[in-house]
Amino acid sequence: MSLLVATFVTAFSAAAVKAHIRFLADDLLEGRGTGTRGHRIAASYVAAQFEAAGLETSFQEVPFRATMPSAESTLTLLREGEEPVTLRAFESFVTQGDALRSDNSIEAPVVFAGFGITAPDQKYDDYAGIDVRGKIAAVFTGAPPSFPNEVRAHHSASLNKIDNAARHGDGRVEVELREGVLTVRDHGPGIAADDLPYVFDRFYRSTAARGRPGSGLGLAIVRQAAEAHGGSVRAGRAPGGGAELTLALPRSATS
Repeated sequence: MSLLVATFVTAFSAAAVKAHIRFLADDLLEGRGTGTRGHRIAASYVAAQFEAAGLETSFQEVPFRATMPSAESTLTLLREGEEPVTLRAFESFVTQGDALRSDNSIEAPVVFAGFGITAPDQKYDDYAGIDVRGKIAAVFTGAPPSFPNEVRAHHSASLNKIDNAARHGDGRVEVELREGVLTVRDHGPGIAADDLPYVFDRFYRSTAARGRPGSGLGLAIVRQAAEAHGGSVRAGRAPGGGAELTLALPRSATS
């Protein structure tokens, strides 16, 4: 053990770390984009350094999805008494795309919601007095300049704005218990077909959820508890949209 520690101390001197960074950051690796030649070179280099330190290494193939920008995407604004205004992607607006859906067509009223922020500690709520259920919330980037720097940075994050908009949208959750079967259904985007076989696996996070807080253990624990009582749990897509989960327990477990 002491020899291994000594080897690590020698290998990870300041000069060695600088040399590793210089190689991995070199333009010859072409940015090390996922799945690219530069990425594979960098991965092989890191594996070789681990092996030199006496560690075993292996590679695991992981499938990825990519979103491709389409110049055919449009955004049409309809105003009462006015001619429709059609905006074209990359000329008048930009979009990040959705790795889970090939068609994101939507038609709904648009409601302006300021910065799209709800911050009780700052006594501030852009959604106070407006109804965005079933509508598109249009918001400014950033946050009010009156917020402290760290608070402004938190509320400026796009994911936080999206989560806040969703909470003020159609956040209905329907719960029904009938003859030992508990059904929970929401009205959100639902669970992608590719994710359905894995949602009860430990630590599994869907593509849409990986940038949000969570460990991927919640549904795995539900399944473990259900099976421990002789029951079962199932996840699916609800009719009309949203996710639907059912928990079934034998009558003796529910009495």
